[in-house]
Amino acid sequence: MKNLLFFTLILFGILSSCNKKETCQDPNALNSEITGGDNGTCRYTNVIFYAGSNRVGGNGDILEKIEVYRIFIDQEELVGTISDLKESTDAPIGCANSLNSIRYELNTSTDIRFTTKYYYKNGISENGDTHIFKAASDQECIVQNLTL
Repeated sequence: MKNLLFFTLILFGILSSCNKKETCQDPNALNSEITGGDNGTCRYTNVIFYAGSNRVGGNGDILEKIEVYRIFIDQEELVGTISDLKESTDAPIGCANSLNSIRYELNTSTDIRFTTKYYYKNGISENGDTHIFKAASDQECIVQNLTL
């Protein structure tokens, strides 16, 4: 009898854990359910940084690499590097990872600032523009070309 009770409790525990619904209370998350409890399963908008070519704007110099940094109040944090750039590269489709791209999840409802640094094959480097993104409950992916 004890064994039957023990196995029944284990089976009940397994079945009840399988039926837990993932919820998220952040209204900026893609899977927001304000009425549910938050169990840390929020999914947010992703930014896909990619290099559409191996040159920046009208600049005739060929790029060696592009670095993307997240900007904090008093520092920058390297998010990733794009190297082996091609003369022309198609934009990533959707949020899929693609060659020579960097994916970053916007896991907060506040603005997130990024900057780029361009390194050319001739040894010159320069800072790029600042990009500002924010998670949005209706936008799964933002695709950002760094070489426009």
